[in-house]
Amino acid sequence: MKIIATAVLLYIVAIFAMLIFGHHTGAMAHHWYSNQHNSKGRSCCSGNDCAAVPLDADWVQPTKAGYRVVLSVEQAQTINPNATFSMDVVVPYDEVLAPPPEAAKDSIPALYYLCIAAGAPNTVYCLFAAPSI
Repeated sequence: MKIIATAVLLYIVAIFAMLIFGHHTGAMAHHWYSNQHNSKGRSCCSGNDCAAVPLDADWVQPTKAGYRVVLSVEQAQTINPNATFSMDVVVPYDEVLAPPPEAAKDSIPALYYLCIAAGAPNTVYCLFAAPSI
């Protein structure tokens, strides 16, 4: 009985720690984005408007003119939780940034990282594209 009580107590402590420190971990994940600037000099991220595009997602596709970014509202909210719009925009290749070495430390492996505006439809602050293999 004492072993079960100890296990339950450890489980509760672990959940409590995740609730307290989970937000801090998310903020750290955005740290490298915040140090980057687009070609217009604007900071890529202000804390919650950037995320890795899942490897199995087809949200970013190369075209002749640049990378086409197509997101539903729900998909946009996985990048920026405050997004209230869908997106269909082409980011010219000369505006695409290479991910810095710090991106390799991201907890989610990705080929693309997006930073999008919450209140301005079709506004991509920054698009990071990993070099093709």
